[in-house]
Amino acid sequence: MLATAWERAFSDPGWWFEVKWDGYRTLAYCGPGRTELRSRRGNDVAYRFPEVAAMRVEANVVLDGEIVAFDDGGTPSFFLLGQRPANFIVFDLLFQDGDRCDLPYEARRELLGQMSLPNPAVISQPVLGDGEALFDAVGERGMEGIVAKKAGSLYYPGQRSPDWRKVAHKHRGKAVVGGYLAGEGARALTFGSLLLGLWASDGLRFIGSVGSGLTDRSLREIGDRLEPLQRTRSPFINAIDVPGQKTFVDPVLVAEIEYRQWTPFDRLRTPVFKGLTVDVPPHSVTWETEGPHRTIG
Repeated sequence: MLATAWERAFSDPGWWFEVKWDGYRTLAYCGPGRTELRSRRGNDVAYRFPEVAAMRVEANVVLDGEIVAFDDGGTPSFFLLGQRPANFIVFDLLFQDGDRCDLPYEARRELLGQMSLPNPAVISQPVLGDGEALFDAVGERGMEGIVAKKAGSLYYPGQRSPDWRKVAHKHRGKAVVGGYLAGEGARALTFGSLLLGLWASDGLRFIGSVGSGLTDRSLREIGDRLEPLQRTRSPFINAIDVPGQKTFVDPVLVAEIEYRQWTPFDRLRTPVFKGLTVDVPPHSVTWETEGPHRTIG
């Protein structure tokens, strides 16, 4: 069962709220002699997480959850998966002595709470009603967001339901456009994505590329603005670690972007283009003002 993206956090006594774990969504088919791990697409992922696959449960059950690795501060980090021991955060029960998907959410949770799960399984603890407080709390920890689940709701395998709502913390910032990647398919006549950077003391640092959020109209209009700015040498001082044919431009355009977080490699994670801005000069868009160390609301 998948959650529907929701724009804002909310509070409601008819909803349960839990942390949106930044990990690998997994179904665990457990029993006394085996644990089989399957991804959302049904692929076997036990070899990737042997510490989770090693757990054994007395009864045959199917658990829904997220495989998560934690950093030194106790915050889940997708980028540490495979580098550190993983936990399996369990948030739903699909099978136990029969199909449990047609039980209300609270009944499934009650059955889950009665189970004794071995390490590294941990049962997620939802809160009732106050989603806004939880959203603020996970934001202060630098976590991804929350998931709201309607009281009494059933579990619909393979469906994206409004009974589950995911609310992500969205960060907003600016970046300098230093080039673009050639487009393919529908974008073959324009471009694929913009190459972004921030000014530092030693020059323009590459921080990633953005293609999401670009409409047909913005592709044409921005393409027209980029064409006279083309240059032969890269304006970036560091390597551009994205594949594709690159065209560099004078770094004079500033993009507004929205993104989930910074990666440990100083790259933007899942950026979305929101437009070009003329409110600030390019050289004021710096590592100090927009980089990963600052808290962005």
